[in-house]
Amino acid sequence: MKNGTTQGVYYDITDLAGIGRRLLILLIDSIALVFLFLMLLLVTVFVDVDSIFEMYWIFCLGITYLYLAVLPVTSLGTVGYIATGVRLVNLHGQKASIWQSTFRFGLVVFGPLNILGDIIWLGGDPNRQSIRDKFAKTYVVRRNAVPTGSAPIRYKTYYMFNYNLMFAEVERPQIRT
Repeated sequence: MKNGTTQGVYYDITDLAGIGRRLLILLIDSIALVFLFLMLLLVTVFVDVDSIFEMYWIFCLGITYLYLAVLPVTSLGTVGYIATGVRLVNLHGQKASIWQSTFRFGLVVFGPLNILGDIIWLGGDPNRQSIRDKFAKTYVVRRNAVPTGSAPIRYKTYYMFNYNLMFAEVERPQIRT
């Protein structure tokens, strides 16, 4: 705490994953998940269980959770994170928690936000955060990125989807031209 405010870090704009990198991550991770689902389907062909269909979908959800929520907060990351050289951090520049990553995962899988809305939002956000990043208080940054500086974390109000929402953001210094 400094002067009654919580401090966070900000990154150079080039260190934040933009829309192109995010789309590439989405494509690579989607392909990786489809491959994992097909491998699981191949295994289920040899299993003689009455409720195999239900078990398959439960395992698919479990694999999706492990891949999209747990792997991003490990030092390894998903295949998409590895290929694009990014990592998931919180507003303090530390590795995001499993709870933050689970929350991000839940917003994509269970809604009400969807990937298309996330990508559209990302295109106009000055901090290159998707809506789920704003809710989870995370950034997707280059793997070797270091914070450019620190600044107070403030709550900003956004009006979207007929809702007034408040997000915690690091208040970047204004660039003077």
